[in-house]
Order: sequence, then C-alpha cells, then structure tokens
Amino acid sequence: MSIESLSVISDITDNWISNPKELFRHYTVYYFIKKFEEYSKTLERREQVAK
Repeated sequence: MSIESLSVISDITDNWISNPKELFRHYTVYYFIKKFEEYSKTLERREQVAK
C-alpha cells in the first residue's frame, strides 16, 4: 500500500468525522472499492500525461 492510497483512506474517514451518518452505510466496503478504482484511473491518466 502506498502513501497515496493511504491518503484515499484518510480522505474517506475524514469525511465520516464531518458527516458521521456516512459511516453506517451498508455499502461502505463497496464505497472503498469505488474510491480506489477512481484513484487508479487518476494514476493511469497521470502516467499517460507524463509520457
């Protein structure tokens, strides 16, 4: 796990502190998966731009 992926987790959990009802979603695990997929796509775009 990289520092950037920890940042994704941190952003999600920080949001729970400011909006606690989101912590109790029944799809929380799927929400993490979605966020990591979005993060992966962002990394792929950055790599393509850097080439």
